[in-house]
Amino acid sequence: MGSHPPSRTSKDQLWMLFTMEGQYNRRIPDLNNFNLLRSYERNSDVIRTYAANEGCQCNRSLAPLRRPFELRKPVPLAAIVSNCASFARREGILLSLISDVETHSLGKCFNNHRLPAPHLDWRKQVTSVLSWYKFAFAVENALCVDYITEKFF
Repeated sequence: MGSHPPSRTSKDQLWMLFTMEGQYNRRIPDLNNFNLLRSYERNSDVIRTYAANEGCQCNRSLAPLRRPFELRKPVPLAAIVSNCASFARREGILLSLISDVETHSLGKCFNNHRLPAPHLDWRKQVTSVLSWYKFAFAVENALCVDYITEKFF
């Protein structure tokens, strides 16, 4: 869609915005250009959540995480955070954790450990890497009413 939606071809044409992004991550200049909203928000005209996906593959990506707890790394916590200026200020929480708990920070923020194979598919690599840690730091980068991150599913 670019930074601006195309022009309407008719004044009677209805426009619906479909987004699963939190309000702070939307790149839409003016929501008033749309007649309908389809999103996770309860005040949407059409509500859609990640959990409501037809044929949902929910939690299938977590299968590799089922590594026995006793075989996981002695470093208890892994974090992969790359937005270092989030609306939720999660980077402050991460910095506090790093100072108190041995943590491998694998993202751009407070990076102290490298992903083993940066040339591989990022999602598959992250799932594999996280399976070696006892805990993973997962905090959304914005605080939005009704929003539940896709990371939960």
